[in-house]
Amino acid sequence: MVKVSLIKNDKLSNVQNITGFAPVIGYEPWALRTIESVKQSLVDGQPILIRIHSALSYPTDSDRNTAKLDMESHAVLIIGYDDFKQEFDILDPWRVDWNGSKGGLSTIKYEALPIVCVNATAEKSTRCSLIQKKVAVYTDKFYNTSVSIDFGFYVPKGYIIDQKQSKFTEFDVTASYTLNGSVFTYHNIIRGEWWVGQTAKMEIPIGKDISEEVDVHFAVSSKLVGDRPYHYEDIIKFEFNEMVDVTSSSQHKYKQEFDLNKVVV
Repeated sequence: MVKVSLIKNDKLSNVQNITGFAPVIGYEPWALRTIESVKQSLVDGQPILIRIHSALSYPTDSDRNTAKLDMESHAVLIIGYDDFKQEFDILDPWRVDWNGSKGGLSTIKYEALPIVCVNATAEKSTRCSLIQKKVAVYTDKFYNTSVSIDFGFYVPKGYIIDQKQSKFTEFDVTASYTLNGSVFTYHNIIRGEWWVGQTAKMEIPIGKDISEEVDVHFAVSSKLVGDRPYHYEDIIKFEFNEMVDVTSSSQHKYKQEFDLNKVVV
């Protein structure tokens, strides 16, 4: 792709009431690979948080304080890119009434990224990603229909810093839906340890001999535990809807694929 913007991102259209992110820190040792890694994450719908050398672009109330600002004091969010212009689109939280020329929507040239970004030559940028989900529907030979859901971290292109310093330890899922005029609710909790690159799996039974599309509402509460820069625990909640379509001819294939996947618990 030559141009991507996350200002209007259809990848998030069915995710609602989000209370937090599951950040992942990427690492690339060369500037060109940094650019491609950041672009790939944007294509995947993931904004990127970077620290920048603020210097005189972000003044304070005194020259002395302004000089100190060059020490990794500010951050911006990369939300898009344009290969024609060779630049990234950024969202800068610096307020206009703080003076200076920055703030709001702006751009950073590809070639300037290793200069303005802290550690860009050994890139360390944070993907501010949501909990990733993969939903599949399958029907077995007895016509029992179920939904299989994978939960996990977003995995960026390239290397990952602190891959085992943060993990999910719990997923609490409630599924609600209407079938044949009756309302059903299914609740399940799975516990374990899932680092970046690993997925937690849950299978939810929907019904037998289904001959209609079923709109299933999922409410998810997850526990995220980390040890850098200090030990912390966080609860991340979100909701989404998935249409269960039992007319698909690929349901038995989904069942086979998910049976072959290994999940570390």
